[in-house]
Amino acid sequence: MLLHKLSVIGLDGESEILVTASEFETREEIVDRAVELGSAANGGQKPHRVISIGDGVWDLTTARNLGYEFFGINSGKKKLLENFGVVMYRDFDDLYENERSFFEILK
Repeated sequence: MLLHKLSVIGLDGESEILVTASEFETREEIVDRAVELGSAANGGQKPHRVISIGDGVWDLTTARNLGYEFFGINSGKKKLLENFGVVMYRDFDDLYENERSFFEILK
């Protein structure tokens, strides 16, 4: 599933950075480490903007705790996330089509 999600936005999942929950105690630590590794892979430059993509309240909470933007993916929790003011997308294809300019800068 991860490889499909990355391929939808034009990224090669085999060569991307992967951080898993088995390495850290909190979700914020997981996301912080992923951003840290991504920054290191790009010459140590810290990102000007981080957008978290998820389908659950914990994804949203983590993004907000870290001060990141958040895009929601519908997985049956659409109304719950919309109640928090989240912009929701049907799936990753829908996200890509509607936020294409964002994903183009990743390539």
